[in-house]
Amino acid sequence: MVLTLLKGIPKIAIKGFLKNKDTTIKSVKPGTKFKGQKTVDEVKAEAGKSKLKMVKDKLKQTFQKSDEVLAKLKKTMEKNK
Repeated sequence: MVLTLLKGIPKIAIKGFLKNKDTTIKSVKPGTKFKGQKTVDEVKAEAGKSKLKMVKDKLKQTFQKSDEVLAKLKKTMEKNK
């Protein structure tokens, strides 16, 4: 039962755990990549892409607002003529 619970833990940690059952395992570094898990570079690349997308959307909103203001200014200028 203990071995089934500790399936993804390295053998060294399992041996230490079985010898001294009072100690707790504080961290586990898997030797292989789990299915569906992303690497650090993949996570950073995805974060960069999302940040770029947010900036692009914000810039688009800024241009829309400035277009609205310029349209109002144009109407005002036409009224004043």
